Amino acid sequence: MFVCLHMTVVLLQSALYTPEQLLELMAASDYVVAALPHTPSTHELVNAAAIAAMKPNGVFINVGRGKTVEEPALIEGAVAQGWRLHVLGARCNQNE
Repeated sequence: MFVCLHMTVVLLQSALYTPEQLLELMAASDYVVAALPHTPSTHELVNAAAIAAMKPNGVFINVGRGKTVEEPALIEGAVAQGWRLHVLGARCNQNE
């Protein structure tokens, strides 16, 4: 099978964020792609507060280790914000 995706991306603003500015990053982003290793400092880094900070139409994609995302918070945050989960693709979850 061959899949081709063409996307035009327009970068309006670029910025660097520190881990302490995660909530600001989540609030400013239309798309968040997490590609984190699981370490003590990244354990459940994406938590309820981070999910709640996202835009109502924001998209969160995790391609990193499962334990970097607090899964119950992700699901509860999605429901609370009225997100419509069309597709959930998980490379790995907390019980990897």
